[in-house]
Order: sequence, then structure tokens, then C-alpha cells
Amino acid sequence: MTVAFSRELASTAFFLKNFAAPARQKDSIRGYLEILLPIYQNAPADSLVHQATSAVALASLSNGFRTRMLRMEAQKLYGRALRAVGN
Repeated sequence: MTVAFSRELASTAFFLKNFAAPARQKDSIRGYLEILLPIYQNAPADSLVHQATSAVALASLSNGFRTRMLRMEAQKLYGRALRAVGN
């Protein structure tokens, strides 16, 4: 039995775990992304925070794998998030 995840969900989980998870030690704080996790968890699933995080996560994953298809999908998600901000 296999479990299938959407690219968006898998990339967001990867991004949050690797870039936004709180540091285990106080002196190893990596920057401001650590504040993203509580904001992301408290925001509704259709919020701009989720849309923007998904776009950035997919872009970071596409950079790691050097995948043009993922990069194009990330650009579409990012464009949708920007349009939503403008409305």
C-alpha cells in the first residue's frame, strides 16, 4: 500500500521542517523564518500565508532538484498569491 502526497503538500512539509522549524539550541537560531511555523499553523488553509508558503516551498524544492516543471508550478502558485494580495 502506498500513500500519495501532492507536490504542494510534500514541498511545504520539506520547507517547514528544513527552514522554518525552531532551532534545538538557543544559539543556533537561523533567522526570522522560525516565526513562520506558528503563523502557518494558526492560519486557515486557504490563507495568503499558506499560498505564499506553498509557492516558496515549491520553488526551494525545484531549486534543489533543478526541475523546470516544479519551478513553473511554483511561479503559478506565487502569481496566484500575489493576485490574492492585490484583491
